[in-house]
Amino acid sequence: MWLVGVGLGVVFAVGALVLNLQKLVVITATAMVGAGAVLGTFLALFSSEEVEQLVDHPLKAAADVGPLYLLLYLFVAGLGIGVQLVTTRGYEMERYNRLEAATS
Repeated sequence: MWLVGVGLGVVFAVGALVLNLQKLVVITATAMVGAGAVLGTFLALFSSEEVEQLVDHPLKAAADVGPLYLLLYLFVAGLGIGVQLVTTRGYEMERYNRLEAATS
């Protein structure tokens, strides 16, 4: 089963590079990690779950506590994606071509 995960990871990585979606991938990943941190903090403060379980699997711990925590995760992740898309709209990475730089 892990081969399917590796294969899908390669497909998504190549797709992100071909479609020039690197910025969107980074924004989505940081929003999801940030939402997980917020969710883990809320669970640590307001639930009776063990801290080790929260650190290892915050989303599983949230699902065990109740579905509202998962909705909170999705809301915060969506909010993070939206804010990052709006605030980084004007930023563009400078393109660099090593071959062109070496021949000129």
